[in-house]
Amino acid sequence: MKLFLRALLFFIGVVVLQSTLTIFLVTGIVTKNNEVDARLALKTEAATVYENYNSWVRILWKTIVRISKDEKLKTHGNNYRGSFSNRILKDWYEELLVLSGMDFIVIRNNKGISDEYSLSGNISIPYKKLEGLKSEKDYPYIRLREIDDSIYLVGFIKPDNPDGFEIYLLKHIDEKFYKQIPMQEQSIIFLTTSSKVQSGTLFDKDIFIGLINKRFLDVPYKEVYNLELEEGNYNAAFQNLGKLQKNTGEEDLILVLLLSNEPYLSILSRINKTLLSVSLIVSLFSILLSFYFSGKITRPISKLIYAMNGIREGNLNVQIDHKSGSEVGTLFQGFNEMTLRLNENKQSMEKFINEITFLKDYNEKIIYSLRAGIVILNSELFIEKVNGFFLDCFQLEQGDVLGNNIEEMAIEVIDKSIVDNIRDIINGNKSAMSEIRRVESFVYEIKLYTLFAISSNEDRKCVLEIDDVSRKFELEGKIFQAEKLASLSMLSAGVSHEINNPLSSILTNVQNLLAGEYDEETGIALNWIEQETRRIAKIVSELLDFSASEPDKDEGVKINVCITDVLRLINYGLEKDKRIEIIPDFEDNLPLALISDKELKQVIINLVQNSIYAIDGEGKIFIKTSIHQKMDKVVIEIIDTGSGVNEELIPHIFDPFFTTKENGKGTGLGLSIVYGIINKNSGTIDVISKKGSGTKFVIRIPVYSNLN
Repeated sequence: MKLFLRALLFFIGVVVLQSTLTIFLVTGIVTKNNEVDARLALKTEAATVYENYNSWVRILWKTIVRISKDEKLKTHGNNYRGSFSNRILKDWYEELLVLSGMDFIVIRNNKGISDEYSLSGNISIPYKKLEGLKSEKDYPYIRLREIDDSIYLVGFIKPDNPDGFEIYLLKHIDEKFYKQIPMQEQSIIFLTTSSKVQSGTLFDKDIFIGLINKRFLDVPYKEVYNLELEEGNYNAAFQNLGKLQKNTGEEDLILVLLLSNEPYLSILSRINKTLLSVSLIVSLFSILLSFYFSGKITRPISKLIYAMNGIREGNLNVQIDHKSGSEVGTLFQGFNEMTLRLNENKQSMEKFINEITFLKDYNEKIIYSLRAGIVILNSELFIEKVNGFFLDCFQLEQGDVLGNNIEEMAIEVIDKSIVDNIRDIINGNKSAMSEIRRVESFVYEIKLYTLFAISSNEDRKCVLEIDDVSRKFELEGKIFQAEKLASLSMLSAGVSHEINNPLSSILTNVQNLLAGEYDEETGIALNWIEQETRRIAKIVSELLDFSASEPDKDEGVKINVCITDVLRLINYGLEKDKRIEIIPDFEDNLPLALISDKELKQVIINLVQNSIYAIDGEGKIFIKTSIHQKMDKVVIEIIDTGSGVNEELIPHIFDPFFTTKENGKGTGLGLSIVYGIINKNSGTIDVISKKGSGTKFVIRIPVYSNLN
């Protein structure tokens, strides 16, 4: 479709739209005014009806209150003897009936085998229909009640008398009751519940029951306008009068007022017809003018559309020829200037975007290339960025980490103290923090510091850096241990040779003295000297073994057989009072280990004796053998249920002369000798222990066949 035709249709559409809007606006204003009048009329009529109903409620309330306080009631109560045949009593409540304006009065005797009723008034109800009518309170009150499929406003009075009778004043709410209310001619009034329209309407009852159940239960007052019924259009007011008591339960009783809307609709119809006629005449005249003006506008617009298509395709150098002096010329001149500025801005923007993209990618590569875990936390402790090393270190997925709170992450190395330090850094209480944490066999260095903020208004953030320094700590420990062992080996070799010579002389002389000594006390002393001298000799022997540096050549050992022999010897010497059970768990078909039989037995004996000493009374020692997953080492695990070792003492347990045993029960060389034997055979030994949770030694010895 050509632009000219589009413009023409546009002008015609504008005229039609204007005419339509005029009709809608005028109609809307008239409708709104009519609706205001209808609302006011409905509110006024509803208020009148409800006030009339309330006036009867007030009359009934004043009457029952006055009756309850009437001295005659007490007199009649005292004269009552279980029968309503008392003429004075009948005259009195008939007088009350006339003065109150109620339809009838009921007196019930509830002291006999069955209830007895006495009625008076202009309505006759069978006694059987009154069986559910009973006072539930000791003071006067009013309630809506359904009796014999009719609705009554009932006032309950329970006099204070020994024989007990109750008085009920009833007002029948029916068509006669409605006619007493001054209403407009087009008004209709009736009562309904959620299940039944009570009286007063010829309309489709299901419509009102459906409305009540859907929208107006438990609503004190509600208005509905333009309610479409088969009989016409009505405005309706729904007034909740309270709970209607039935023999089967209670339901909300709704007073419905219908006010016809036909007079307003008739006025609106006449106005719409008039406006439509005027709009048609104006539209025809406007269409003629549209033919003229559309051509004047569409030609410059076509030029502008052509230029815009060029910009859309990326050509920002497009220009439009124009003649100055008119509004269209000024528009074209501004368009040309805009395209020049857009072209300049585009070139600058592309340059900035390329620089930003390069810097972003460069920074991302740096963060992801770091061999330390990096986590960026915002002020709410939520993770905004994380690098690959952190994810690999703790076996996490990026989707499970980003956007989560660091407190909710199940990362053992990050506990409450670390989280508190993160908060301190975010709040500005600290600038940085560094700490070493040991988790099982891993050692982590944790660093916290503030993320540099570009602007002062930016929220403070924290950088969490976690570096796995386990290998570093392990290497430093091994170097330190090797240095200590080397120094001790040199010292022990020299000292042991210097001690052995005088020690041999002492031991020989003591044995000679013992052979010729007959005094008992002197003999005991010499025996004690011999015993201690032999203990010194044993310590010197252990020092010599410790200083030995060369492993036995061309020798491999069957691990399971060697350990079995050691356990057979150890079981003979177990203290019976400790009740210790040693449980072996050997893997079959293990290869030979690169260690001598003598050395392995010494290692197992020392470790098992340590476990026995750590168990107080009853316990278990598990000895397991297996092959390493790379098939290059044999693994021996010795696990006990003893008292364990404090974590801070674990780095020192292989130190020479370090012991946790009582004085005289250990030299502190047992684990040092074990470490030296394993180390010189190119093996490793690790210990895992916690105070009160037992100890676990893990020994890895190279496979003999792999090296020969």
